[in-house]
Amino acid sequence: MEAQYLVDSNVVIEFLSGSLPDVGTQWLEEIVAEQSYCLSVINQIELLGFNGQAEEMAIVEFFFIQSSVLPLSKAIAQATLSIRKNIKLSSQMPSLRQPQ
Repeated sequence: MEAQYLVDSNVVIEFLSGSLPDVGTQWLEEIVAEQSYCLSVINQIELLGFNGQAEEMAIVEFFFIQSSVLPLSKAIAQATLSIRKNIKLSSQMPSLRQPQ
């Protein structure tokens, strides 16, 4: 089946920790079984970059083996930066200036 959903890293993390609501767990299990999801190279960096327990890491690796991994092109990165700069985000970058 063609990928219909891009799964966020937080969904996978909450699934592994058991904190994803039941409806979310059911949804994720369904789309994984149908192989109707994809992940991005950003997910790969975020999820495979931490030192989890072997069982958790095997599940994360399974997600990547079963899915298409979307690359990050320069055009996508630039469009994302443009959008982020034009939308007020709840978290602000700390000032880089040293107090005087």
